[in-house]
Amino acid sequence: MTMRPHDEAWATGPDALLKAGFELALVLVDAAEASGSMVMSWFEHAAARCAAAGIPIEAVHDAVRDSVKIALAQAGPVEEPVACTWESGVEPGAGGVVDMLTSAVTRAYAQ
Repeated sequence: MTMRPHDEAWATGPDALLKAGFELALVLVDAAEASGSMVMSWFEHAAARCAAAGIPIEAVHDAVRDSVKIALAQAGPVEEPVACTWESGVEPGAGGVVDMLTSAVTRAYAQ
């Protein structure tokens, strides 16, 4: 964030902290998106190596689901219980993560 001389009155007002907070939040979102893209790229590369090694896609999908279940169990219970509706026993919020990871595996196997 750069302050110019004509911004001095605004920079000392009550909105200055709010503006700085929003700018910081945008920087953090950009960093998270870049990091997430890098992780997904690595994950797809690892899945492609599994495909090249002849590991059945079903085994990789099962490993993804099991890994998410284990990670959730290690994280501990959420403060507000969420009903479990997904057939594999993972909380509904984790379903999106599992779907994203299994889609990445499917893309890697399709190459």
